[in-house]
Amino acid sequence: MKTRIAIILILVLFIGKTVVSQNKDSIVFSKENIAIKLHEQTDKKFIIISGTMKDSANSVSIPFGNILAYENEVNLGRTTSDYDGNFIIKIDTSLIKGEIFDLKAVFVGYYNLPITGIPKMNKDYFLDLKLKANKAMRVFIK
Repeated sequence: MKTRIAIILILVLFIGKTVVSQNKDSIVFSKENIAIKLHEQTDKKFIIISGTMKDSANSVSIPFGNILAYENEVNLGRTTSDYDGNFIIKIDTSLIKGEIFDLKAVFVGYYNLPITGIPKMNKDYFLDLKLKANKAMRVFIK
């Protein structure tokens, strides 16, 4: 119980998320265009970050978007979403030197979506990312 409370406090303080719900196996956080679900790790040597990348206006999947994991601008891992907007990053925990790391979701025609201050803990993450279209990048062909 103390561990669960500590995890909630760390996530609320570092990530600034609001607790949406929790049960015995997972804790869910959500803020604006990011929803995070934690669950027990399957492999203690790696943090697995999986999720979906979607358009915030219509929830259509964003295929072939980039997701970058980094700490102090040092690359920890990166991946590209598949045709359905799903992605998985496997990060070796020995690469994370501090207590927190960051992610960024990037796709042409959308604003970058930074996710900062993710705590390094014995949990895997599931992220539901919703990117906002950048109207200034529209191209008109006559």
